[in-house]
Amino acid sequence: MSKIILLDIDGVLTTNTTSNLYNGMKAAGLEPEEKVQFKLEAINQLNQLIEATHAKIVIISMWRRTMSNGRIKKMLCDAGFKYWNAIL
Repeated sequence: MSKIILLDIDGVLTTNTTSNLYNGMKAAGLEPEEKVQFKLEAINQLNQLIEATHAKIVIISMWRRTMSNGRIKKMLCDAGFKYWNAIL
């Protein structure tokens, strides 16, 4: 049986400050991805979880409304996430 992780991003992989900044910039029509700061420990834990379980990830974040799946994957990989192919 396949394992699925329903993953939110705001406040889970990013700090609340970063999430607020991101949401404010998007509301103003700006491209905020350069300003998003991911929590390295959270990214590392997600890498370990995928490595141990081989789970697939479904992004349930509000980010899905403003960014493509490819953009989200790139941002996560740039932050140190190793398993971009696990994201559905």
